Amino acid sequence: MKTASVSQPPGKPKIDLRGLLTRMDHLPGLSAAVQKVCNLAAVPNASADDLAALIQYDPVLSRKTLRIANSAFYGLTHEVSSVKEAVVLLGLTTVRSLAIATSALNVFDASDTEHFRQEQFWLHSAACAVLAHRIVRLTRVPGTSDAFTAALLHDIGKLVLHQSARDAFSTLLALQAADRFLSTGTERTLTGISHSELGKALAAKWKLPLKICESIGAHHGDGHSGTSYLAAVCCIADYICSRSGLGSVVDVGIPPFPKWALSKVRISSSVIEELRCTFGQIRSEAQAVVAV
Repeated sequence: MKTASVSQPPGKPKIDLRGLLTRMDHLPGLSAAVQKVCNLAAVPNASADDLAALIQYDPVLSRKTLRIANSAFYGLTHEVSSVKEAVVLLGLTTVRSLAIATSALNVFDASDTEHFRQEQFWLHSAACAVLAHRIVRLTRVPGTSDAFTAALLHDIGKLVLHQSARDAFSTLLALQAADRFLSTGTERTLTGISHSELGKALAAKWKLPLKICESIGAHHGDGHSGTSYLAAVCCIADYICSRSGLGSVVDVGIPPFPKWALSKVRISSSVIEELRCTFGQIRSEAQAVVAV
């Protein structure tokens, strides 16, 4: 079933949501404790001792950090029992990601709608993060330690819509359910803005690194030209999750095969199939990320 709404002329959105960009200050920020973790993680040569000391004051984050360190994600042969050891193993950027995810899980409205389930959204996001981590390890590209964070937060703009424009977001998701896929171009046609742009703006409000903000804004590769490696990794991870039946929203369709992203990351379609074959394990690892 196709809807006539998608033919709305550009520049004349049916549901104008462009004002959301100017209302970012009304959206929840990161907690003070999480902001301290993020600030410390961004300091060159920050010590694991200092970061572990901060985390230990947050029981939920401490528990999550230890759970991830002991998950199949790292395949250790011994149990990690201290937060410091877990921080050393995971690295500062991954710990920062967990802190942000823990905070975001708590600050956004957790109520569900017909086409949006927060549990599914976060499981999809975490699975994308696990996949991004694997893709980066396969390609061995230096300077890509932020892939986990970028993929974990790639669809955060959908939470902005769910929080601040729920009726309009429900309309968009109903269209997606009918058409099986709703492109960011169609989002802009209908509302004047895309969830990618909103996510980029929220990441900037949270003072995340510029390359993470930019990858969130470009993870669908609109225009492709100049799109970053990090955005391409997020696009591939998103495709694999959706293709494996775990979209970020209910009744999601499968996005177009990301040829541009494979070219950018320099992996073959056979690698995508190999990752898809291990998706059961990836999903289990993702559940460890989102579990409280």
